[in-house]
Amino acid sequence: MCSSDLVTTGGNAVFEQTIDGNTNSTADKLTLAAGGDSVIISGKIGATTPLDSLTVNNAVNVTFSQTVSVDGDLTINATGTVRFDDKLTISSGKLTIKGASEVIIGEVVMTSPTGEFVIEANTLNVTGDIKGSGTVVLRPSDVSKAISFGVARSEEHTSELQSLR
Repeated sequence: MCSSDLVTTGGNAVFEQTIDGNTNSTADKLTLAAGGDSVIISGKIGATTPLDSLTVNNAVNVTFSQTVSVDGDLTINATGTVRFDDKLTISSGKLTIKGASEVIIGEVVMTSPTGEFVIEANTLNVTGDIKGSGTVVLRPSDVSKAISFGVARSEEHTSELQSLR
């Protein structure tokens, strides 16, 4: 794969096959313009060779059903739910998700010391470990919403920070 743009209109974009980068020196950059629809990737991303960057623009929902491996930036602009059902590895770049109503993310490994983890969503559900170093930025998509961490205690109606490593 080389630099490529894919524009979809009039329906969801569904990718069932593995999407790999190439092993030569050409940058492997994939941009998906969803045209206001959803993107569903049920195959692995970077199973053998990671992509150099992956961008999803103008999407409602974005779902990655299997592992995702990127050697650069992963950028998602979506208004609905962004979901990673398996491990996400970013080797030398940043994760940026903007505009989402909800982000559901499992295990994340960021290996670059200068990497960034930027999530702009009204709800963030982390179901695995987030490992690595760099900067973490969390903010709501709707600026009128408050930011709270932890698990709400129903009897006290408060939140408690469970742990940060």
